[in-house]
Amino acid sequence: MRKIYLLFYGFLISFCLQSQTIVNKVFHDYNNEAFQLINIGKDFYFNSNIYTNDFQDYCILNAIDSLGNTIYRRILNKHEYTKITKVIKTKDGNPCVIGFASGCDFLDASQSTFLVKLDRLTGLTIFDNTFSNLDANYQNDFLKDFIQYEDSTYFAITDSLLFHFSKNGNTLSRKNTGLSGLVSINARGDGKLNLTTNSLLLNVVIDTAATIISQNSLNGPANKTYVLDTNHIYTLNKTISKRNAVTQLLNTSAIAQDSLSGNIISDFTFKNDTIYACGYNLIDSNSFVLLLDTNLNFIEIKVNQTSRVKPVSISYENKISILINSNSYPAQNGIIGVYSFNKSEDYVFSEDIGVTEIILDSGYVSYNTVFN
Repeated sequence: MRKIYLLFYGFLISFCLQSQTIVNKVFHDYNNEAFQLINIGKDFYFNSNIYTNDFQDYCILNAIDSLGNTIYRRILNKHEYTKITKVIKTKDGNPCVIGFASGCDFLDASQSTFLVKLDRLTGLTIFDNTFSNLDANYQNDFLKDFIQYEDSTYFAITDSLLFHFSKNGNTLSRKNTGLSGLVSINARGDGKLNLTTNSLLLNVVIDTAATIISQNSLNGPANKTYVLDTNHIYTLNKTISKRNAVTQLLNTSAIAQDSLSGNIISDFTFKNDTIYACGYNLIDSNSFVLLLDTNLNFIEIKVNQTSRVKPVSISYENKISILINSNSYPAQNGIIGVYSFNKSEDYVFSEDIGVTEIILDSGYVSYNTVFN
């Protein structure tokens, strides 16, 4: 009888522990939305915004390990409207971010944009370059995209400007490109820079002094641009398109993933000769991971039928890793999930994925991470 009791007691403890680890935490008063995921080693770094009811938004860089344990979280800005626009892994293996904070009034003197590099393990600031009023002609101009160049310095773009920062974050130069509506910057293999502008629908090649070398028309806007080499450019606008050096369209990822069938590709990344993309379907609420070759030929699709799941970012270092919001916008129930799996495994999580709970109370932020 005692043996049976011990077995039952052990089962009860195990059941309770499992139940605790798969309970999702939700926000009842606040919205939390995640944007971009990167891997550094086995750890995950992603940025998120918390939208509060008192117009005090929080711009946060989150760091968790492969088991879901929190390494650190850094609030990088608090303002009426604040956002991290990109996170990259630097050449020395640390996270670096750009972002902005702006009030509703375009002339709000407190608006700012920033470039911040953090220590990977501690979250301590390595450098912080924060400034405002980038361009008198664009009162709400801010850093939109950036790269680390081959010499470890940084190039960043605003709507029309090209900034060059030292590897320590100091401003080296500011050039007016003569363009507008810039959304992405990439480094090419020949040392030149590749710019994409949505307002002019152009792909532009410039040198590091912002002199235009060539410019070619795009047939539509791009949410993301990836330069594989000097002759092949990939753009994202609900689906992935491959273009040649003069941006002529070569192929589109149309294997049941085009927006006409309700499928939206959120993000893509390269690993060797494979493209990994994540997305969701507006009609049936399914989400998916798509594997393509460099010619955008279909390799495999992994579908998950869990409702209310919206993959927003994908990375691949040790595993395929997906950053997930809820399928509403912004994330009304506050779920932020990081789900990882091997390439040979199926994309089969339920809603009981790793989630992050952030509770705000009178400006104080406390954290609790729950993983299955």
